[in-house]
Amino acid sequence: MSQTIESLLNSIGLSQTQFYTLFPTIAAKTNDQLSFLKLIDAYIESLIIDEIDYSSHNQASKVILIRFLNDDDFSLYEPEIFDILKSHLVHKALIFRTKKAIERTKKNVKVVYMESSFYETWLGINDFDDRRDLRVIWAEQQLKGE
Repeated sequence: MSQTIESLLNSIGLSQTQFYTLFPTIAAKTNDQLSFLKLIDAYIESLIIDEIDYSSHNQASKVILIRFLNDDDFSLYEPEIFDILKSHLVHKALIFRTKKAIERTKKNVKVVYMESSFYETWLGINDFDDRRDLRVIWAEQQLKGE
């Protein structure tokens, strides 16, 4: 495995074995691996830039990022992103990189782990339908309970 591929795998938070398991058709074609990994890395970078832009326009000094702990929650709450990243392990790398990038803008960043059973109960009690902004409100309440 080339050093570039190894570096990109590390950047997206996957081991070689995990990559082969998640993306078997790409992994089987050695020539496509580098291009595909660069594409995934670029997609992650674009998500990071979007989050930095959003947090820059938001006047709050604290940014909350929600990290998914399993593929089921990740695919349920962020299906478009899951379709590309394919794993909560890659999402973990995305959150880590996003947190570091936003912290460089001197904002306080908190990561809250999605506990879907608590979140779904909260939605039901409040008669809400899931939305990204509601997830952040829920996450803020989780932080207050620490």
